[in-house]
Amino acid sequence: MLSELFISVNYGEIVSVLGKSGVGKSTLLRTIMHDLPRQAHRSKGRILVDNQDIDVLASHEGFHGAVVSMVFQNPSQIFSPLRTIGQHVSDFLEAHHVTD
Repeated sequence: MLSELFISVNYGEIVSVLGKSGVGKSTLLRTIMHDLPRQAHRSKGRILVDNQDIDVLASHEGFHGAVVSMVFQNPSQIFSPLRTIGQHVSDFLEAHHVTD
C-alpha cells in the first residue's frame, strides 16, 4: 500500500523505479498506466499527467506508449542482445513519433 506519494517528472525525463522483488514497483507503474487488474483499484487520490487526470487520459487511443510506458521485469524477453538499449529506445521513440 502506498500513502502520500508525490512524483514529478518533467517533459523529456526518463525515470526508473528500482527495488527488490515484491515491493510494489509493478503495482505503482500499473496504477500510473491505468492498467490494474479488475480486482485491484486506487482507493483515493489522483494521478495527473500534464495536469490532466489519468482516468480521462487513459481512455484516449495512443495514451499507452506515447504518454507513459514501462519495461517489465524481464527485459531479456523484450530486448535483443544484438542491439544496444539506446537502439531499442530510439526505435521506440521513432515508432511513437517522439521527436524531442
